[in-house]
Amino acid sequence: MERIITNNEVLFTCKLNLDRSDILALYKQSYSDRTCFYTLQDARGIWKIDYGSKKVSNLIKQIKREIKIDSSVEKQDFYKENIKIQQIYDEVKRWKQDVLNNLQKIS
Repeated sequence: MERIITNNEVLFTCKLNLDRSDILALYKQSYSDRTCFYTLQDARGIWKIDYGSKKVSNLIKQIKREIKIDSSVEKQDFYKENIKIQQIYDEVKRWKQDVLNNLQKIS
């Protein structure tokens, strides 16, 4: 049986509020064999394949890992000594937490 895309649905979008606002959207692509695939796409239409999975739980694990890694930056001198860098990291952290919260709602 040929596997055909039957639906491509945006489940949510999250906006990053920095100088150049960016958006990530979670897509659910459904197939004729009743399987699906989740992936993120940015505002420029670039698919974030490294975030693709058949399971939302795998995306949740990936975002949690990134939040943990990003949190370690707060201990670094370059972060502590530069307000602008703090603002950028804090906004990215908020953004990833927003993505995580939305993923958890649909899992």
